[in-house]
Amino acid sequence: TNADRSYSFLSACSGKALDINGASLLAGTKVQIWDHNSTSAQKFSLTNVAVSERTIPDGYYFIANSSATNLQLDVAGAESKNGTNVQLWSKNATTAQRWYISYDSSTKFYNIQSVLGDKFLNIDNASSDAGANVNIWDSAEACAQKWKITANKDGSYKISNACSGKLLGAQTKNVGGNALMQDDSGSELQGWTITKINPPIDNGTYYI
Repeated sequence: TNADRSYSFLSACSGKALDINGASLLAGTKVQIWDHNSTSAQKFSLTNVAVSERTIPDGYYFIANSSATNLQLDVAGAESKNGTNVQLWSKNATTAQRWYISYDSSTKFYNIQSVLGDKFLNIDNASSDAGANVNIWDSAEACAQKWKITANKDGSYKISNACSGKLLGAQTKNVGGNALMQDDSGSELQGWTITKINPPIDNGTYYI
């Protein structure tokens, strides 16, 4: 631990420090081992990743925004392509608004999966910034697709990203309002009503 509360990592064998080449802030910069010199290139911060408790059972759900419960979390145009945008749309009970929520016991977070092509709720480019867009994407087992679901006192839920801690919110409470990541402001646009859908029938032979 350094005086400024940052951390440096020294090899137990060589005594050399983990170092950012040239102290560059550019993506793709090489990380290397270098003589310990206490510069900013060798100082790191650690962020605790909170573990999510299991708050709802696995199953199929509609997810409505608390600002207007007739507006559901919806895959734009019912498309199943990677990168398809996620938005608010009038409740219509179509597959574009059906989500399978499952708890991952290995990571202690939730996966939120569209029934359209089995794509997952995903933060575009794995961004940790407020304002980052939300879409659907193939399973990547990445932090951008891991979610914490926390119950509010009014029965609604907050849905936060496992890594950034930012909340899933809506840009506006209108049809077409974009889903995006936001700092926690206490806004009703960051609350969600999660309603269980009766599961599909089991595979088998039936009289109709």
